[in-house]
Amino acid sequence: MYFTSVILLLLLSVVFSFLFNFIPISSHLNVCPNNKTVIYNNNNELNKCYALQLNLAKQRHIIRLIKRDQFTMNLQLACHLCSNDNPIHFQWYRILRKKYNQTIFHLNNKTFYDHKWILNRDLLEPVLTNTLINDPCLINGTNELVYKKFNPYHDSGTYVCQSLNNNNKHPLNFIWYHIDYINAYTNTWSRLNLLFTERMNKSVTTI
Repeated sequence: MYFTSVILLLLLSVVFSFLFNFIPISSHLNVCPNNKTVIYNNNNELNKCYALQLNLAKQRHIIRLIKRDQFTMNLQLACHLCSNDNPIHFQWYRILRKKYNQTIFHLNNKTFYDHKWILNRDLLEPVLTNTLINDPCLINGTNELVYKKFNPYHDSGTYVCQSLNNNNKHPLNFIWYHIDYINAYTNTWSRLNLLFTERMNKSVTTI
C-alpha cells in the first residue's frame, strides 16, 4: 500500500512538471497575428465615446451564453477604449467559473456609476496567452481580446479590461463580461393523457 502511494505521488509530480514546463504560457497577452476584424471602433468623437463608457459602466453586466460543446467558437471582447486612452494602461483580467464557487461581487460603501457593487479584486487573474497556439491574443491599439478557440469549460468566467492606474474609478473597471456555457436543450417530456380533461369544457369565453 505504501509503495503504491509513493508511485502515485511520483506520477503526479511528473504530470505537474510537464504542465508547468512544457505548456508555454506567456507572461502577457501577445498581439494577434494578421489583421483581425475590430468589432469596436474608438475613433468616434470623445463625448460619444465617454457617453458609451458611462452607459456600459452603469449597466455593469454584459452576458454571453454559448453552447458547452462549442469549442471552435471565435470570441472577441471589446475593451471600449476612447482615443485618448493609452492601451498600455489597461489589461484584461478574469475570474474563472471553474475555480470559484462563491460570490464574485462586493458591496462597496461608495457609489460608482449608480451602483455600489464592485468585483472582488482578490479573485481577478490576468488573461495570458498560451504561446503554443497564440491564443488568446490582443488587437494592438484597441486592446480587443480575441479567442480563436474559446473553451467553454476552461475559459468561462467574468472578464474585465481594467485600468492599471491607481485610480480604480475608471468606467472600464465596471464593464463586466460574463461568459458562460449552457447545455443544449433536449426534450425529455412525453405526452401525458389525462382522461378527466376529456370531459371538460376546453373553450375560453372570458379572461
